[in-house]
Amino acid sequence: MSSTSPLPPRGLTLTWRGEIDLENAVEHRRELARAMDRSDVVFVDLADVTLMDSTGLGVLLSGWRRARTHHGAVVVTNARGQVRRSLEVMGVLHLLTALPGGLNG
Repeated sequence: MSSTSPLPPRGLTLTWRGEIDLENAVEHRRELARAMDRSDVVFVDLADVTLMDSTGLGVLLSGWRRARTHHGAVVVTNARGQVRRSLEVMGVLHLLTALPGGLNG
């Protein structure tokens, strides 16, 4: 399960919990798409995600590609443990944690 909270005025934060895998990837993909329809910048907080398989990674990467096409961003925060290692091994941690220009102050 997850929740959405506004981050005025720069974006939205999605807080994902539990496992992100084939079983629930469609739900997360829809949730990310809805957030991207509402904001150019979407932060995805993974602090409470215990497992992310390649399907979950695909959800994040497809969102990241869509955001880039529309001059927005999907930014992963608080990736820890196995989830962080998976992002590192796949070589995408740097892409998914980079803040877009203008958000640094």
